[in-house]
Amino acid sequence: RVATIVARAPSRSEVLAAVTAEAAVLLGASRSSLLRVRSPELAEVVAAWSDGTAPPIPVGHRGAIDGRGILGQMLRTRRPVTIEDFDVVGGAVAALMRELGIRSGVGGPIILAGEVWGALNVTWPAGVAIPPRAEERVAAFTELVAYAIENAENRHELAASRARLVEAADAARRRIERDLHDGAQQRLVSAAMELAHVQRRLEDDPEGARRILARAREHLECGLGELRDLARGIHPVVLTERGLGAAVTG
Repeated sequence: RVATIVARAPSRSEVLAAVTAEAAVLLGASRSSLLRVRSPELAEVVAAWSDGTAPPIPVGHRGAIDGRGILGQMLRTRRPVTIEDFDVVGGAVAALMRELGIRSGVGGPIILAGEVWGALNVTWPAGVAIPPRAEERVAAFTELVAYAIENAENRHELAASRARLVEAADAARRRIERDLHDGAQQRLVSAAMELAHVQRRLEDDPEGARRILARAREHLECGLGELRDLARGIHPVVLTERGLGAAVTG
């Protein structure tokens, strides 16, 4: 069921909630929580589930990592961890587990880019045995979490990349419009005005008409030069560097 959810590429929060609940139900646990490492000393609950015998740990709750609990050990080993009796662990972790009525637990690390992003913890009360292969089965869930998070981040980066490309294309279009308006277009307008002036003076002042024609020609030549420069900035760099064949195949 979790793999099917992940394949649909839902929101990250939906995946985390589904994994946390399904792992606990599969392993007959009373509680489960998915933790995000915020710093080497601090973790935050990002998803939680309870079988109803006690409320789940609130999402958003932050707790210290003292190195004794499941997450603290996984930060060192990057491997699944089983604790048969939290009282043996001692410290703040044991005190919190006693308060929550938890005796044992299994956790699997969520590894992203070679680092421990967080962990999935599944816990049981006193008198309930940890089922066989619990570490292996929790690890399978954490692999799905890592895959889902990576997919979500890749989709986000792809969307951001597309937005950057659209923004760059719009900026380039505006620059081309501005260059055409301020450069070549003005030259061509000036040339058209000069030619109209020539047409009016051609019979009455041939010498003056020739001077106007010379200016019009200058405007046209400058305008053509600016259009060539603009065109060189539009076509692919590979066309200039490697020729038409490479540009077409690339």
